[in-house]
Amino acid sequence: MRCLLFFPVFFSYLGRAFVAWVLTQHPPTLGLQPKRQTGFTLLELLVVITLLAIVAGVALVSYEGVQASGRADATRFEMAEIRKALLQFRRDSGSHDFPGQGIYDCTDDVNGGNITDKNALMTFPAEAGSNDADIIAWCQHPANFWMLFTDPLGKGWNPDTKRGWNGPYLQRKSGYVDVGDDLQQNGLGSPIMGTPIKSLWGIADPYLLHTFIAADNDEHLAWRAELTQSDAYAKHGRPYLLFGMDTDETDDDRIVSMGEDGVYGGTGSEICLPPLDDVTNEPVDQILCLLR
Repeated sequence: MRCLLFFPVFFSYLGRAFVAWVLTQHPPTLGLQPKRQTGFTLLELLVVITLLAIVAGVALVSYEGVQASGRADATRFEMAEIRKALLQFRRDSGSHDFPGQGIYDCTDDVNGGNITDKNALMTFPAEAGSNDADIIAWCQHPANFWMLFTDPLGKGWNPDTKRGWNGPYLQRKSGYVDVGDDLQQNGLGSPIMGTPIKSLWGIADPYLLHTFIAADNDEHLAWRAELTQSDAYAKHGRPYLLFGMDTDETDDDRIVSMGEDGVYGGTGSEICLPPLDDVTNEPVDQILCLLR
């Protein structure tokens, strides 16, 4: 019986001794000690700001790269669509001709005055000239895709023979653009040199116009929405160019975009391959041959 009474007293004494020891090792503060400060040091803030700047810079560079790649992809897609339209134009005519070739070369001796007759060619803008030479220069220019949007011979589509003009072959015309007459069908010359041929039916590529071109007194590569609009308007992209229409040979018929820098690079060693930049060795234009 004494043992039974002893054990509760013993454990009670032992418990009080343990509590006393714990309090001596970790005395309660009772809110009298100051709390530890929480937050960032100046060094930590500088490190975080530096890391954020690095991440933002990487994101910006990546975004610009994605934009450039997107414009290049869009250009290739649009060039492929223009190629399809030109091939369909060629098949419908039954002559294996592209614009500027054969019966579509805009000359009197082939067409009997059909295309060069200003009364028949109602799409010819009066501001571009008044004589046959002006009309021929206008309709044969590499930046002019007018034959994809309106019937060049005015004869329409023959449902019996399944031949003629069955367009429009493209739904989007970007507007009317002025381009220098220094640019030739064989790919030589420059689109911003010579006397501007006005109101060509142009199709713009997806790239941005550069200020050094737009600042050229609006004489070259200046876009207008309507023929009657006298002032140029801001427009994304330079006009696509169609080369190789000066002969009946088809191995050099090609569509060209002036690319990211907006400058026509001319012809390279291989007609269907773009010339390369002298410094970066990168292509300066985008080229798509029609029959290769």
